[in-house]
Amino acid sequence: MDGKIYLKDIKNKVSINKDNLDINYFNDNNEKLKINIVIKNGNIYIENKDNRKIEIIGEDNTIELVDDHYKKINKSIYEDYKFDFTDIINTNIKEKYSSIFNVLTLLLTGFKRVLSYGFIKKLLLLGFFAASMFITFAVSSTFASIDIRDEDFIKYNRNYLEVKKNKITIDEYNSYFNEYIDYILPGNSIVNFTIPISDYYQTINITANMKGSLSSLDMISEKDIISGNMPSSSDEIVVDKSILEDVLNNSEAKPAGYLSIEEFLNKSINVSEVKNYKIVGIVNLKSPSIYTNKSEFITIINNSSKVDSYDMTEKRIQDYKLLEDKVTLTKGNLPKDYEVIINEDFKDNYKIGTYIDEKINDNKLKIVGYFHSDEGINTYLTNENTIKYDLIINNSDLMIYGIDKEKVKKTLEEKGLNVMDSYESARTEYISIKKSSIKSQLIFSAIILSISLIEIFLIVRSSFLSRVKEVGILRAIGLKKIDIYKMFSGEILAITILSSIPGLILMSYILKELSNINMISRMFIIDYKVVIISLILIFGFNLLFGLLPVFTTIRKRPARILSRTDLE
Repeated sequence: MDGKIYLKDIKNKVSINKDNLDINYFNDNNEKLKINIVIKNGNIYIENKDNRKIEIIGEDNTIELVDDHYKKINKSIYEDYKFDFTDIINTNIKEKYSSIFNVLTLLLTGFKRVLSYGFIKKLLLLGFFAASMFITFAVSSTFASIDIRDEDFIKYNRNYLEVKKNKITIDEYNSYFNEYIDYILPGNSIVNFTIPISDYYQTINITANMKGSLSSLDMISEKDIISGNMPSSSDEIVVDKSILEDVLNNSEAKPAGYLSIEEFLNKSINVSEVKNYKIVGIVNLKSPSIYTNKSEFITIINNSSKVDSYDMTEKRIQDYKLLEDKVTLTKGNLPKDYEVIINEDFKDNYKIGTYIDEKINDNKLKIVGYFHSDEGINTYLTNENTIKYDLIINNSDLMIYGIDKEKVKKTLEEKGLNVMDSYESARTEYISIKKSSIKSQLIFSAIILSISLIEIFLIVRSSFLSRVKEVGILRAIGLKKIDIYKMFSGEILAITILSSIPGLILMSYILKELSNINMISRMFIIDYKVVIISLILIFGFNLLFGLLPVFTTIRKRPARILSRTDLE
C-alpha cells in the first residue's frame, strides 16, 4: 500500500540519541544522507544537499509511517473483531423518512418561482384565471339547475287537495262534503285583485295585479303575522309575503315609490271594481295565498277573472247584493235560487214570471223583478247561491281544504274521485318539466369543466417540460418522488392563489349581480356552498391535472428523464 511505509521492513537503520538530538534514520539501499537541519524560532529548516524530493509527513499528508512489518490482509482481521451492531441501536426510536420540504418552504419557493416567470409564462396564467371563472360558473349553474324551491312551482295553497273532473253537478258537489272537509272551492282557487297605484298625480291611472290562491283566514293565526294584524271585518284580508314581493318586482309599484312590501299594508284593493278590500296583515308561510273570510269566497271568485277595469255589461250574471247602491228595485221581488231581476228597459221583452235562455244546473233562470240603474247596468242580477251553482258547473276543478288532509283524501277516493295533493302535484309536474333543462345544463357544465381541465393540464405541462432536466438531476441524486410532487405542488398552489382565486372572486361577483335580475335570477346560485365547492374543485383540479405530467415523467428512471424520453 503506497500510503504506508513499514519501518521494520527497511534493512538499514541508524539511531542517534545524544544530548538534545533523537534521530532515527532508515535507508533501504545504503545511500549516504546529505542534509542540513536548522531549528530556529520554533521552525525546522531542512536543506537537501543532493537535490532530492522531500515529503513532509503531517495531517495534510496521506503518507503514514508504521513501526511494524507488512502483513497481508486476511479474514482474521474481521474474525477477531467483536462488534454487535444491535447493541448500539435504540429500539425505542422509529425510523421515518424526513422530507427536505415543508409547507412554508414549498409555498415561498412556489411564489418566488411564479413571480420570476417570464412574460410569456405570466401570460399563460390568464388561462388559470379563465379556468377558475368557468369552474365557478359551471358549479353555480349546476346548483341552480338542481335547486328546487317551493316558490318555483307552488301555485296553490299547500294545504289544498285538488280534484279534476270533466263535469261536476251540484248534487255531486254537495255529496263530497263530510266531517273532515272545511270547504270546497269551485275552480283552481287562483284569484286576481287590482291594486291602484294612485298615490301621485302621475300614477293616478296605474294599477298592479295581485294574484294568489284564495284561502280561508281559519288557516292562520296572530302568531303567523309578520307585519300588520289579523282582520277584524269581512272586507279585510291577509296576504303572503311572496305575493307582495311578486307585485313589487313585476309591476309599476316600485317605480311609483313602493320600496318594501310593508307599504302595501292598509292599502285598498278591489276585484273588478265591484268590491273593495283592505290588506291588513302579511304572513310568510311560503304559500302564495290570499287569506279572506269564507263569506267572501263566491264574490271574489266570480269577479276576479277579469283583471282590467270592470264593465258591467260584459258580466253574464251578478250578485245583486254587490250592486245594491247602484240599482233600485222598481217592480217584483228580490231573486232567490235560480231567479233573476233585469233592467226595466227590457220589461217589454221579458215579463215577470217568464224565463230567460240562461241555464244554471239545467235550470232556466226565472225573471222575478225589474230594477232601475242610472249607470246603465244591464246584467242579470241574482243571489249568491245561484252564482255559486254557476261557478260549480262551469269549472272542472275543485280545491278542497280539510283539517286532516289524509282522511279527506281517503274519503274522496272512496267516492271514486282522483284526488291529488296540490303541492305534490305541482312539484312533480315542475320536476318533470325541469328534467330536460337539468340534463342540458349538466352537459353544458361538463363541457365547461372539461375545457378548463384541459387548459390547466396543457399550461402546467408546458411549464413542467422546461424543467425536465432539473427533475432528472434531483432524481439522480436520490430525491424521493414524494419530494418532487411536493416541489411542484408548491408551485401549483402559488399559481392557484395568484391567478385562480381572483378568477373565482370576479365570477362570484358577476353571478351575484346577475342573480339580482328577476328574469335570470334562477339561472344562477351564488352562496357560501357554491364558493366553497368551487374553491375545492379549483385547488383539486389544479393539483390533479397539474401533477399529471409530473407523474408520467418521474415514474421513469433518472437516466431516461435526463435523456428527455418524456417528449417522445
